[in-house]
Amino acid sequence: MRRICVLLALIVPALASAQSPPNFLWLDDFELCPSPQSYRPDRDSDDYGDDNYRFVGCVQPPEFFPVAPGDCDDLDPGINPSAVEQCNGIDEDCDGMVDENALGAGASCDTGLVGACSLGTFQCQGASGLVCVSDTPSSPEVCNGIDDNCDGQVDEGNPGGGQTCNTGLPGACSIGTTVCQGGGFVCVPDNQPCP
Repeated sequence: MRRICVLLALIVPALASAQSPPNFLWLDDFELCPSPQSYRPDRDSDDYGDDNYRFVGCVQPPEFFPVAPGDCDDLDPGINPSAVEQCNGIDEDCDGMVDENALGAGASCDTGLVGACSLGTFQCQGASGLVCVSDTPSSPEVCNGIDDNCDGQVDEGNPGGGQTCNTGLPGACSIGTTVCQGGGFVCVPDNQPCP
């Protein structure tokens, strides 16, 4: 009868210490298997195991399973390498990145604003979730025939106008003020009526 001392390849960083003796298993008439397997705990039953606890051997130990590696949270079945990334500030797919390519991000949406700012795209903003952000951010109104500040009005307030100008008309009608009309400036006589 032979007795073989087999060192368990059990990796438990959280429990191991420099003074801890190795774990030995004595087996009688034990033949080493040609293809040892890796076993890991799978406490959330998602078919992915906790890499912090791993056993390599020929016999499956209790509470260890031949599951895939890479589970970064073995207590949550929704977190594993095959999970779909959600927009919630959590790394669901265990790749070390948070909310990348989150489900729903990049889709078109209605911002609830008016004018050109009504068209938007969902953007992931971490724990705040998906937020509809305008594709045309609000900006100060300018004379261009566009609702720049997204208030539903075009060129309101004579943006850029109000400058003294020469109308090209004779006499008292030659002095005017620039006014934004139709997306451009026209020189309107200050004295009316004028031709």
